[in-house]
Amino acid sequence: MKSMTKTAYCKINLTLEILGTRRGDGFHDLKSVMHKIPLGDIITLQLKEGQGRIFINCSQNVCKDEDNLAYRAAVQYLQSYQKSKNVDFDVYIDVEKVTPTGAGLGGGSADAACVLDMLYEMTGGVDFYDVEKIAARLGSDVVFCLDRYKCAYCTGKGEICTSIATLPQNTCIVVAKPTQSLNTKGIYKSYDELYGDNYQKNRSEQMKAALEWANVKNIAEYFVNDFEEICIARLGQIGVLKETIKENGAYLSGMSGSGSAVFGLFDEEEKCFECKKKLESMGITDVFAFTAQDFEKMYCCE
Repeated sequence: MKSMTKTAYCKINLTLEILGTRRGDGFHDLKSVMHKIPLGDIITLQLKEGQGRIFINCSQNVCKDEDNLAYRAAVQYLQSYQKSKNVDFDVYIDVEKVTPTGAGLGGGSADAACVLDMLYEMTGGVDFYDVEKIAARLGSDVVFCLDRYKCAYCTGKGEICTSIATLPQNTCIVVAKPTQSLNTKGIYKSYDELYGDNYQKNRSEQMKAALEWANVKNIAEYFVNDFEEICIARLGQIGVLKETIKENGAYLSGMSGSGSAVFGLFDEEEKCFECKKKLESMGITDVFAFTAQDFEKMYCCE
């Protein structure tokens, strides 16, 4: 029996720019700078002698087993594996949920990517190019969530990733999810109706340059999330959290992905944890704080 345990690190969007109307395949082109953060579900993968079956256990009942992205990742990996070798093992996946669901942090995508990385490391038999193709089929964020990326400039529907510089070394982060839920159904349609075609966007390129120069001021200046205004209109608590984090010393506060989680970046650890206390005093239960050392551990252990 082989066994491996890893953290499926989730992500924040330092930029998220929607480029024009819906493509022929139903998706939108976008540009985004995504960055992993030291928050993630704990995935344990076991391979036992068997017949290519897959079993999954999740600490939260988030969906049916066959709909879980981690399960689907294992299915597609084994299908690819069978083309070159006979499958003579069963896969057991245990997911300890830590990342809030429905938060725009890519928790499910990170789980899927983590399973792909572990199967690749434990079994081989599949070219990593094929692993990335599987990841792209599973979801727009899954490719970025693979181990090889820490911070990336992402294009296409999000699956075309180029590694870039990470946040400055002294960065600390607070992540908070509103107590209320946000229904993001139709969010792309709402964006199209409000803004239509708009291809003249370059914040992601500017963010890339700001990261390369470790320029905290410009990192804050170039943040953008094209969904933020729409989501705040639907759930005002997003805006309240964003303002609270900013007022408590963050040099950048913003919403990640399609929400509803809000993050704040700090260059002082004390301010970061004081902000966490403030958010908790407001009744926010899904709130996390991580230091520069947590980021460093994340970078080094992958």
